[in-house]
Amino acid sequence: MESSTLKEKKAIQTKPPVKKVKKKTSSRFARGRRFAKSKWRMRLDRLFFKSNTIEGKVFDTALLALIVLSLVVVMMQSVSEIDQQYGTYLLAIEMAVTALFAIEYVLRVATSHRPMRYILSFYGIIDLLAFVPAIFSWMFAGSNFFLLLRVTRIISIFKVLDMNQYTGEAQILTQALRASRHKITVFVIFVATNVVLLGFIMFLVEGRDNPGFSSIPKSIYWAIVTLTTVGYGDIAPQSALGRAIAAVVMVLGYGVLAVPTGIVSAEIATQVTHKSDEDEFEEEEKELREELEKEKHKTKDTITQQESKKSIIEKCSHCGAERHTELASFCYKCGNELI
Repeated sequence: MESSTLKEKKAIQTKPPVKKVKKKTSSRFARGRRFAKSKWRMRLDRLFFKSNTIEGKVFDTALLALIVLSLVVVMMQSVSEIDQQYGTYLLAIEMAVTALFAIEYVLRVATSHRPMRYILSFYGIIDLLAFVPAIFSWMFAGSNFFLLLRVTRIISIFKVLDMNQYTGEAQILTQALRASRHKITVFVIFVATNVVLLGFIMFLVEGRDNPGFSSIPKSIYWAIVTLTTVGYGDIAPQSALGRAIAAVVMVLGYGVLAVPTGIVSAEIATQVTHKSDEDEFEEEEKELREELEKEKHKTKDTITQQESKKSIIEKCSHCGAERHTELASFCYKCGNELI
């Protein structure tokens, strides 16, 4: 009896400790919180980064309206009469818009799958500059530098309007400018040479009696303004010869605009034709590949049918004899008709 009692005590002492089971309710609650958080992030992701959704389009429209409103406010603040009369209201609007831009930036960072990548990206820096310069401009009143940085909000319009759809057209224009750079460079050198030459000529013709042509740089300035058909009117020739030269320069000025325009237009037409040829070639190549795939499948099906037919012909259904020729009609072993 004593030995059995000792054994029972040892069994009780050596019994493994009971593990505490965690309540499933807490794990379910945690999963629910994670799901709610992920759902919240998905909604914000659709709002901020998916411009093709209804929520994204509505948000982009509202953001575009805020950008335009902020730019109008900045322009109105630069007019002293309006700023003196409505400065308080304009400042309140600017502060509200800046707060909205700051909230948008924080939510974009929180929603982004790679926050640092967004922060260091081009549009991330633009979004940061949308509200930080305004804060510094309030801290350092009268600083035109921060006013200039506030205007960078207009770059966000390109993000809102989704300029990626115009990438092909921008590529054509870039390639056309790159292809015509040598011709344009030669033309610019030619125009610069003529401008300097005309400046010297006008200085010799008008320099003595006309104070507007008292130096060669002033005469070159007049030649540039006249040749580009700007014509400020602050300097004008007075002699008959000077006016005759000015008339010739005015007529030549139309060529300054027409020649580079024609060069770039011709290159754009070439690039468009080249791109259309490439698209047509790719389309033909795609059609040829599809036809080859169809022929390949047909050939494969034909071979499969022939092999299956051949295997049926080669084996006798009565005695099981094999290795018959394709033209054989009867079994060489039992004489049974081959089916």
